[in-house]
Amino acid sequence: MDAGLRLDQEVKVRTKRAEEDAERQAASLQPQSVSEGFDDWKKRRLLSRKDGGKEVERMFKKDVIPAIGALPIKAVRRRDIVALLDTVHGRGSKRMTGQLLNELRLFVNHAIDREWIEGDITAGLKASRWDGQTKARTRVLADEEITELGKKLGNSRIKLSTASAIWIMLSTMCRVGALEAARWDEIDFERRTWKAARKSREEEEYTIFLSPFALGYFHFIKAEQEDLIRRKRERGDAVDVERCEWVFPAKNPRPSGTPMHVTKKTLSKQLYSYQAEKQLKNRPPAVGELKFSGGNWSAHDLRRTGSTIMARKPLGVDDNIRELCLNHGPKNALDRIYNQNKYETEMRLAWERLGEVLAALQAEGGR
Repeated sequence: MDAGLRLDQEVKVRTKRAEEDAERQAASLQPQSVSEGFDDWKKRRLLSRKDGGKEVERMFKKDVIPAIGALPIKAVRRRDIVALLDTVHGRGSKRMTGQLLNELRLFVNHAIDREWIEGDITAGLKASRWDGQTKARTRVLADEEITELGKKLGNSRIKLSTASAIWIMLSTMCRVGALEAARWDEIDFERRTWKAARKSREEEEYTIFLSPFALGYFHFIKAEQEDLIRRKRERGDAVDVERCEWVFPAKNPRPSGTPMHVTKKTLSKQLYSYQAEKQLKNRPPAVGELKFSGGNWSAHDLRRTGSTIMARKPLGVDDNIRELCLNHGPKNALDRIYNQNKYETEMRLAWERLGEVLAALQAEGGR
């Protein structure tokens, strides 16, 4: 055999071996089980979420990992996903079924992108099959209800901080989670600004320009906190300085390194309990004190109500400015790139006019 031919064959053999070794090494680095795949997804994607992926991790550890966590990731089939969703739906968690399907779909896409699996085993699955599709709410408080709200809050047993939170959410259109996690050092009382918490770590910094109406309620909360601290010191009680950094500090101790603000959905649960027909366990005795004829309302409905007031006459705030006040990016993708105006003057004016309308409605109720 010609020496050149033998050399060519040896090169091909070495190349093939090198490719096989590379494939084996790559396979050894790939997650072998669903549980290992979740760990990779968490590290690469979930940690960038505002809560660090804690809610999704809780869902997976409760339902997914115990059921299919040990399965080889390549062996998971559509029937496994369906059986998993059937189990969650079977215990009455309809809404959770829809949320879990959405997260499973993102997890599967993560696996497809990295060629751990070849096909989308969630394709065609819809939350509506398990009654897990959340219907978009449209509840908006009418002007008469806002006036009535002022009366009810003035005569109720609801805490001042909670009542103030309601008016702040209405007048700033902030997300309830942003208010629950607000720190005092994010609020500039002189410039009347609030560096509100972002929805995700990728989201741009979000500044809310506080109207005199909204700022007044932050003053109420601050004064109440300072009075509580003063009374504690007069009694000789210890004051947790770190907890006092938050607008809504946690009542109970938290593990070291954990934010000392109230837990997620605290305000939402309080609003729900104030509209309940009977007193709920471990909830304040304020049964039905915030119930209106128009139906139950939520913290997010306050955000929607503020936006609706901005949009209608006489305010008639431009939709683009209103969307920016809601911290929604421009709908047009090109605008997000080529229009870098901040519109801060227009946003400040929109929030101030909203505050004026709310103050007038509140005054009609004598509050």
